[in-house]
Amino acid sequence: FVSQYVELSTDGRGLCPFHNDKRASFSVNDEENYWHCFAGCGGGSIIDFWMKFKDYDFVTAINDLGNRLELN
Repeated sequence: FVSQYVELSTDGRGLCPFHNDKRASFSVNDEENYWHCFAGCGGGSIIDFWMKFKDYDFVTAINDLGNRLELN
């Protein structure tokens, strides 16, 4: 999911979308299903990513993600 919005290398690293990143400080762990920014922007689940990426509260993020699932 995150790779639709962040260009990731094969090992799941990329530039963080939450700050002006010049080094690949953003990482996604597919096996354990979480993301993390090593520069201090946080981390968490797909829900946490979507809340931060879209500046949504929890309920709005869940509803939006649910609507996206219905479209697929």
